[in-house]
Amino acid sequence: MKKFGFKSVALIFIIILGLFLTNNGGLIQIEKTAIVSAIGVDEENGELVITAQVILPQASDTSENAKAVVSGTGVTIGSAIDNIGSDTGWYPKLSFCKIIIVNQAILDERISEVINYLLYSTKIYDSVLLCASKQSAKDVLTATSPLDILSAYSLEKIFLKNPGKASNVFYTRAKDLAENMTSLSKTGMIPLIDIDNNDNIGKVEPTEKPPEESLKDIIFKSYETLLFNEGKISGQLNKTQTQTYNFLYKDVQESYYAVSYENTDALLRINDSKRKVKITCDNQNIYLSLNLELKATLVEIKENGKIILLPTPKILPKELTDNASLQLKNSIISLFDKMKDAKSDIFFIRESLYEKHPVKYKNLSQNYLERIKFSVNASVSSPDKN
Repeated sequence: MKKFGFKSVALIFIIILGLFLTNNGGLIQIEKTAIVSAIGVDEENGELVITAQVILPQASDTSENAKAVVSGTGVTIGSAIDNIGSDTGWYPKLSFCKIIIVNQAILDERISEVINYLLYSTKIYDSVLLCASKQSAKDVLTATSPLDILSAYSLEKIFLKNPGKASNVFYTRAKDLAENMTSLSKTGMIPLIDIDNNDNIGKVEPTEKPPEESLKDIIFKSYETLLFNEGKISGQLNKTQTQTYNFLYKDVQESYYAVSYENTDALLRINDSKRKVKITCDNQNIYLSLNLELKATLVEIKENGKIILLPTPKILPKELTDNASLQLKNSIISLFDKMKDAKSDIFFIRESLYEKHPVKYKNLSQNYLERIKFSVNASVSSPDKN
């Protein structure tokens, strides 16, 4: 009896092993599994085209086969992803996906579909980064970057670099965008990337900056930010407005701020910042107060194109701090004007009113943009002495 039992177990083990090795048991072989680093969303002939940038498990970092791009089409995102496996034999594994790129041309019609898939799908985490592209998402994923063998990793370095050093780049995650677009403010912000195909790619001159700083902007630019109102694109922040918004909502250290006035150009290093967005109200008006204080040291200053040497670069000249403060104030005003023009509640005014003043919310939320009384206080100065 014991002998028969041992033979039975051995036979079952051999059968299972045979099924695993031959894939006849329906198991996916590891070499046929596509580990997805990024996916792109485009549209063609009324169908969604999902492009997946994958890392092939059998390849090394230096191998020509270390990356591949595969595509699938379908009427929904889920069906298009499933069709990648059916059409190519590579079965997408999305748990390692770091970024999703959506073609700007289809954002108005498809952004809600993208968000819903990310929130309800169990295949991909809702913490994945989201961005839009001026070119097709497939073009972005097939672009070659000097930063990394995978363009997805290059973009991740741009978005998730030390937050202080990336103050001119906005980034958002799927869950954050979903929360904002379904909140009372019904707003959203997505970074917009662009491909720079100039002749300097791969021909960067030596510089004192680290390679990551030198090469970052040669292929991918991500200084602009798209604004949404009720699920539709309603406006766009430029580079200066994006940086100003980041100054107001993110802790900033070791960032850089360029100042220009008359024939003078200066580059400041931001060592610390103090920020406050205050929203109050009465029965008729909403009061929005934006306060921003930057502590900075001088990196470089030029007058008429010539570098000026200062004896104490840590102490900013009064003329420079005055002009830098004025420039910062004007940037904040420009940001507020853009919010009103785009009707995109990027300061989450309605959300704040509902939480803090629920009784007054119903009345004030009607035509809320016309009720805002705006004030700003901005300053740039030398760091406090220890």
